[in-house]
Amino acid sequence: MFLCGKSVGCKSVRGSQNRFPYVFRAKSGDVFVKIVPFLRVLKVEIFISNCNFSFFCIFARPLRVLVFNINYLKYTTMDKAQIRETIAKRVAKELKDGDVVNLGIGLPTMVPNYLPSDVHVILQTENGMLGMGPTPAEGQEDPNLVNSGGGYITAQPGAVSFSSADSFCMVRGGHVDKTILGAMQVAENGDIANWMVPGKLVAGMGGAMDLMQAKTVIVAMEHTQKGNPKILHTCNLPLTAKNAVSLIVTEMGVIKVTKEGLVLTEINPEFTVDDVKAATEATLIISPDLKPMQLD
Repeated sequence: MFLCGKSVGCKSVRGSQNRFPYVFRAKSGDVFVKIVPFLRVLKVEIFISNCNFSFFCIFARPLRVLVFNINYLKYTTMDKAQIRETIAKRVAKELKDGDVVNLGIGLPTMVPNYLPSDVHVILQTENGMLGMGPTPAEGQEDPNLVNSGGGYITAQPGAVSFSSADSFCMVRGGHVDKTILGAMQVAENGDIANWMVPGKLVAGMGGAMDLMQAKTVIVAMEHTQKGNPKILHTCNLPLTAKNAVSLIVTEMGVIKVTKEGLVLTEINPEFTVDDVKAATEATLIISPDLKPMQLD
């Protein structure tokens, strides 16, 4: 799998049909680019570390000039499912027995699947339940039991239901130990943007702004979006909260938000420190005690 982007910084390559192939240097090292024009279909083959990736581009008229802006290129054997699994496994390590935890929609809901057998957490859903259980088997759904995203849930023995108003009193009162959610952007000072992209349809604000009151806010997300960094100097999307994030977990590593800045404390052996820096716009402080990402 290749991750390509437009924001990390690399010299552009420009040429005509008669000047292929190219060899140029990206931040990940020497990359060999072979371009094969065929009528109006262009085949691009990229070779790195003895592995290759190809794709086809269709143009409205015969190709004359091609411009490359490949700023971040990294080979990894992880597919989308493995990336999500890696993130969820590592986030699960942050939960302690007895924690009251709120899970955002999407990837965070995978986290309980990787909890050790001796760790029991109390899951809260902000629409009004403490003691939320796993997703029911098909055909066993109860229409009265849903989470804040509308998905079916079950109730653990001893679970209690209450109004949404009471639920948010619990949240705003600081009674949630940890909240785990995704993000579109995180800034190096802990700002987070995760609720809207200007100009696009927004289903609703949700409870993310309130959930920033949790004692620990963990962002579980992929490191880049279509190759573009999501960990920035400053968020350029509308903020959900300021200075709220405690920890960022991505497929590349674990980053702690401190007063001094973002500290890379763990790294996935799939990547190098330079790889992580190249995929991160914000300044990273490399911990002197940097260790492999804890997954087992």
